Amino acid sequence: MAIDKMRRKAPLNILYQESGIRTHFPSFQFKHDWRRKRASWTGCLQPTPLSVRYKIKIDFQLGKNPKIFVEDPILIGNSPHRFKDGSLCLYHPLSGDWNNRELIAHTIIPWVSHWLWCYELWQISGKWFADEYRHANEKMRTA
Repeated sequence: MAIDKMRRKAPLNILYQESGIRTHFPSFQFKHDWRRKRASWTGCLQPTPLSVRYKIKIDFQLGKNPKIFVEDPILIGNSPHRFKDGSLCLYHPLSGDWNNRELIAHTIIPWVSHWLWCYELWQISGKWFADEYRHANEKMRTA
């Protein structure tokens, strides 16, 4: 029991993350830089059967939050919920929604698919159909 508690408190390492992604998203390609404790995965997601396929890249460094980029198709320049570097804003980093003891395959990748679905609806309606955290110290707003 003490080992289980330790495992839950320790951050998941890159190989553990890779195992989870490989199990649930076997088509994703894995690259790593062991010296810098970095990894990336590239693969395609299609939020709905009517959606286009999006090629995404997940950049992950131990001890940091994953960064997610849509590589293809190119997103509309003024699309909401993206950081200055173009990465997707899936959750507020201080909200506790994600931590490094959770599998990217169980959290981040499904959230990316949901983000892409919201993006498609936003293109049609101009409205973001998900809970939102406002950036720059603004209060949370819900859809």
